[in-house]
Amino acid sequence: MRPYANTVFTASQLDLFETIRRCVTSVPHTHGHDDPSCHELARAVGRQFGLPVVDGHYLLGFEHSWLDVDGHVLDVYPIGHAGYSISPILVDRHIAKFTALHSGSMVYSLYDGSRKPRGVDRVRVDIVREIQQRIMSVQRESR
Repeated sequence: MRPYANTVFTASQLDLFETIRRCVTSVPHTHGHDDPSCHELARAVGRQFGLPVVDGHYLLGFEHSWLDVDGHVLDVYPIGHAGYSISPILVDRHIAKFTALHSGSMVYSLYDGSRKPRGVDRVRVDIVREIQQRIMSVQRESR
């Protein structure tokens, strides 16, 4: 049986996702101060792997940031996630654009200019750098 993911993602996209998943889950969740926001984690991972960060909303207007992998959504900090380590998900571009059944809003939607996520203005550059350094450390250790 061929998994659905293998029909929509290329081998290189799945390899990139697995590398990012391994790095993000290896980075300690708490950094000595407040936990990083999705905006900060997305920026750190995006910079490290050369992926564009998308700022927008998730479902009912939750402010959110994720990465763009050839039109697919790589969500490094899924909303509503429970547990100590953050576990990224890779979402097929077609599923990501589905309209949520009850909310009438897109699952992942770009901000329209008037609804830019406020959290983006509060990104702490020092935390982004710290996460990026930890990811680089994980990458070096895995070589």
